[in-house]
Amino acid sequence: MRDDVLGHLLRASPETAECPDVARWWPAYSEFAALFPALPEEALAALCVAEEAGNHPRAIRSTLRRAAHGWRLHGAKRWTTLGPQGALFLVLARDAEVEGERPALRVARVPSDAPGVRVEPMPPTRFVPEVPHARLAFDAVQLDDGALLPGDGWALYAKPFRTVEDTHVNAAVIGYLLREARRLAWPQGWVARASALLLALRALAAEDPSRPQAHVALDGILATVRRRLGLRQRDGAGAGAEADPVRTRCASSSRRVGKKSDVASIPAASAAST
Repeated sequence: MRDDVLGHLLRASPETAECPDVARWWPAYSEFAALFPALPEEALAALCVAEEAGNHPRAIRSTLRRAAHGWRLHGAKRWTTLGPQGALFLVLARDAEVEGERPALRVARVPSDAPGVRVEPMPPTRFVPEVPHARLAFDAVQLDDGALLPGDGWALYAKPFRTVEDTHVNAAVIGYLLREARRLAWPQGWVARASALLLALRALAAEDPSRPQAHVALDGILATVRRRLGLRQRDGAGAGAEADPVRTRCASSSRRVGKKSDVASIPAASAAST
């Protein structure tokens, strides 16, 4: 997230910046890529966690099993951001070779064009329809030993990613609404509250997402966002929504702020490039 994010939002032109496609926009974000080692440059990658039963560790049923020349991946993911465009999937799956009551989870690098991978594009969402999603299926996908990322897939990757994702998604929504607040002359009190919460998220973005303190702070910020940034029709978020697509998106975005995310995707672009 840029250091001068608030100053930029309050001073820059409120006109919509051109974004021809996700691939052109995504390399600006580097915090996500820092969580994952050795990702290929110039490629979009998606972290694949959520399954039919949810995204809690015990809900993960996708499985990695030892095979003659490495591993075989079986399973499915119900919701993958950037699935239709991703060149690389980072799949959270159970390590079937480890016994125990608590599932041992690993993250595997899976090329989207690998044999046995099926990508089913999903309809556009109301929230940021420009970002595509897909269901994924993995049928005996062959992987070598180097495809598995080192360490605990939940503790080192999925859990801290969730903190990074919730921080940046909520900051992005507030930033979008701040721009519309300027363009549509929303109440100054709302702008002030949104500015303060955006700065809190900016500070949190600089913290280590794996530390418990970051999780506690994020819960507090999101609770405050839900309580303090509710948009009413007279604030401009809902009025005339049927006739104005921008107002429709504002209404959809206002319902999204303060919520935790159920999606996961990362840019596999240069770390020099959020």
